[in-house]
Amino acid sequence: MTAGSALIASAFGLSAGLAKSKWLRMFVSGVGVTFALWLAWALHLSTDMSPILFYESAWSTAQVLGMALLTAAPIAILGNINELDSPSPGER
Repeated sequence: MTAGSALIASAFGLSAGLAKSKWLRMFVSGVGVTFALWLAWALHLSTDMSPILFYESAWSTAQVLGMALLTAAPIAILGNINELDSPSPGER
């Protein structure tokens, strides 16, 4: 859980620092969140630890990745929709 949270935070931090386009930031964040969710599932299969999301053990890899994408999309979009820094008066 800690490693997944750190991976998600790193993806959002990297996207904010490296990407100027809002859409590119959403994409990079979405890839990071999807990877963290998929990695939790893979570790769950190999170590019997709890995954972040519940996955049916009979699901294929495509179904798990689909669920991870459906979960990651709103997180990435809503996490990058607003600018947190206020523009200086000359930038408006």
